[in-house]
Amino acid sequence: MVKKKPRFEESTLVARLKEGDVDSFDALFLHYSNKLFWFVYGYLKSKEEAEETIQDIFLKIWEQRSDLDENKSFNSYLFTIAKNQVFNILRKKVSERKYISSQANAEQLAYNPIEDGLRLLEITQISNKAIDQLPPRRKMVFQLSRDKGMSHQEIANHLGISIKTVENHMSLAIKFLKDYLRREAEIAIPIAYLLMYSDWL
Repeated sequence: MVKKKPRFEESTLVARLKEGDVDSFDALFLHYSNKLFWFVYGYLKSKEEAEETIQDIFLKIWEQRSDLDENKSFNSYLFTIAKNQVFNILRKKVSERKYISSQANAEQLAYNPIEDGLRLLEITQISNKAIDQLPPRRKMVFQLSRDKGMSHQEIANHLGISIKTVENHMSLAIKFLKDYLRREAEIAIPIAYLLMYSDWL
């Protein structure tokens, strides 16, 4: 008989973490650290900085554990902290005179990863506003796919709808978000990259 993989009970772990349970903290770290690493690395382009940032984020989670709400999405809370942390790092780099002076000539200014990172953060925030404008059921389907990493079949089973309905919701959601981004951000950017890491990616 095949043993089923234990279900990840986020709300239970968060509730225990609030009480100072180290094992729950470790479980949440193991579940989210890899996903969070690639989100941060996508902006900072440095493995060392990304790893250090992940440590800082979870240290902040531990220090502020009493403020957690197990009834709200820990995933969204975690990635909100990550986005703020990354934004502060990028803003600090932009303001550093040494960094700015190193970008003085035209060839180097042709590609500025820090400014691009800030622009991407701005577009990510715009995408979150777009997601909030989706019809409730479509938004739920989209967030189950994006935030929870559920497959179309898992979403269909969870909501009691057909997989075709799930696919239609996802297709319409992505089309709306693409159009919204092109209109509001005035830039063509791969939608898959944004949606992978927004919130929320």
